[in-house]
Amino acid sequence: MAHNVKYEKIQEYRDIMDKLGKAYFVDYSLFEPHWWFLLAATIIPWFVWWKIVDRGRLLEILLYGLLWSCIASLLDEFGAAFGFWEYPKTLIPILHTLISADISVIPVSYMIIYQFFTNNRAFFFANLALAFFFSFIIEPIFMHYDLLRLNIGWSHVTSLIVFSVIGWSIRWLTRVIISKQNK
Repeated sequence: MAHNVKYEKIQEYRDIMDKLGKAYFVDYSLFEPHWWFLLAATIIPWFVWWKIVDRGRLLEILLYGLLWSCIASLLDEFGAAFGFWEYPKTLIPILHTLISADISVIPVSYMIIYQFFTNNRAFFFANLALAFFFSFIIEPIFMHYDLLRLNIGWSHVTSLIVFSVIGWSIRWLTRVIISKQNK
């Protein structure tokens, strides 16, 4: 019985936090310039990608991007839940993640390098450059505009390592899946 009481209390606080979060969103995010920026950052990359994607490798490239999107979304939720980072201003009030990055900017950017840098050495350096760009240029800009706050236990160097390792790992997994399909 005590476990149910604890869970009910947690749920009660979650409901309060959800109401406060939605009120904060309406007061400080919805239709503000940063909200329009996040909306555009969610939509525009897909139009750009569609114009340049190699249609002959569409499923392979899309697989790579969808794997990126799934992992980015899960890790973003994990990092926010454990307090490594937070997003004071969001596109959607019910999510505690930066959906624009998770489902658009990050996967589309990585799909582009996956498409154009096919050999191992070229991909290694392109992946590292993109990881550096996200970690040391985009993150500080987002912090400046209060779209992102990094908390204790996370740094731009950690982001660089994570972006790099995930990029290489997803490339490896995608190639394994494609090779199994082609057998």
